[in-house]
Amino acid sequence: MLYWLTDVSDKILVFNVFRYLSIRAGGALVTALVLMVLFGPSTINLLFGNRGENHAIHSDDLSSPTIVKVGTLTMVGVTLVSSTLVSTLLWANLHSPYIWIVLGVTISFGLIGFCNNHMRATEHSHSRLMARTQVLIETLIAATAWIAMVQSGRAPLTTS
Repeated sequence: MLYWLTDVSDKILVFNVFRYLSIRAGGALVTALVLMVLFGPSTINLLFGNRGENHAIHSDDLSSPTIVKVGTLTMVGVTLVSSTLVSTLLWANLHSPYIWIVLGVTISFGLIGFCNNHMRATEHSHSRLMARTQVLIETLIAATAWIAMVQSGRAPLTTS
């Protein structure tokens, strides 16, 4: 949205700074960081309270029953994806189809992680999506994004 301020940069010279990708990338980084710090803990507590904390994460390898990580917060991905989404919508050039493709992939992968964490936190067990099912869904998302990238790009550059 801030990129659209460049349309009035001929009248108000200070808005010309939003034309530069480095300024917008730095602004997006700072915005996402501030959103994570301000709203991260309260969002995790709002979603699951104490249930979203301190779950033991087991390895997918059945031959190794050892615990890989203990004390891992499970709902941090919600605030990470949310802050990235808000920051991108605020600072990016929304006319670019690549922005929408990347946001779609980010939200899709975030939903997979949310489903895993939600099932684990609400059922008080270690149930989650099967690893093969998860990889299949992620592969379909990646293939869809690849097709969208090829279709939205210029002909000689996208396939060479």
